Amino acid sequence: RKGLNTTITFSKMPRRKWPWVVLCFCFIFAVITVTSYIFGLPCGDAANVLVKSATSTVRTPSSTVENRVFISVKTTPKYYENRMRVLKNTWFTRVLEKDKLSVVSDFVNNNYSEFEFELHKEGFQLVVSNCSLVHSMDALCCKSGIEYQKFYLASSKHRLDWFCHFDDDIYVNLKELWKVLQRYNPSKPYYIGRYPREENAVDLGKYRFSRLKEHYNATKRFYVYSAGAAYCISSTLMMELKDYFNGPKRFKKTCLVTVTSDDLTIGIIINSVLKYNLTFIETMYSQREDLTHLSTQDLTKLITFSYRTTGESKRIYPRINPQPMKFVSDPTRFLTYHCLLYNETWCPVE
Repeated sequence: RKGLNTTITFSKMPRRKWPWVVLCFCFIFAVITVTSYIFGLPCGDAANVLVKSATSTVRTPSSTVENRVFISVKTTPKYYENRMRVLKNTWFTRVLEKDKLSVVSDFVNNNYSEFEFELHKEGFQLVVSNCSLVHSMDALCCKSGIEYQKFYLASSKHRLDWFCHFDDDIYVNLKELWKVLQRYNPSKPYYIGRYPREENAVDLGKYRFSRLKEHYNATKRFYVYSAGAAYCISSTLMMELKDYFNGPKRFKKTCLVTVTSDDLTIGIIINSVLKYNLTFIETMYSQREDLTHLSTQDLTKLITFSYRTTGESKRIYPRINPQPMKFVSDPTRFLTYHCLLYNETWCPVE
């Protein structure tokens, strides 16, 4: 009886709740871990959220997006001093991970120039191509193929969310670039840029369209492209473009099918063949557009800033107040613009 009573008494005791507490804790931890993977939080930080949810300074997507962007700039040795040096001294200095900024240039001789040594010394990636020095379709597509190849090689070593290309006569406002990229999910196919106002949808033409249908099963005769001076592509879309653009040979082969330059070829493949639309960004200007109508405050909100060169090789500059530095010391206006955004020690005092 005593044993029976003991058994009966035990059965009436309240059930222990600790297994449910453990299960709930594991479920919450799993949710936070999955969320951290999607939004880019390090796993360690995700675990800390359980302990320090109210006071911790967990890194957010806005603080990590810049570490997952591969930037490529295409240039040539003749522009080292009058274009590239000012880029290196301004917005290049704001790139945190130098090995994720690649400069693709041309081979001239076996000797490195002083500027090339400087790039290497400061940790930037410099690729000297064997593409032709002539400003032709073949040469441009060849160098673009190297740009894309560098991204694919880097993505095998690092987690990259974006590929961004900029010309060597473009100033990039990185603070605004990070803000825009943060708004889009890189796991989806995004082609971000700005098409020239006078060229919204472009007609491929009967001959080019027939070639695209034959080689790539294209179905759209009209396409929209971003000006080649500045654009970004999500990592997901970059993987879809690998068969078309990975390396000089593949890129040039694709250009032979499209029978046009590298920037138009990119737009044709993305828009006409893969059927993804351009995500239009108002503030991603190219050097083809006049910025003189914008106020100084509006200029600071741009992602890309440049001057416009007319057919007579005359430069048209945006209006910046206070007055810019002397033209001799700042012929591109990039130094003045940089000082609007950052208080560098070398900036002139008002």
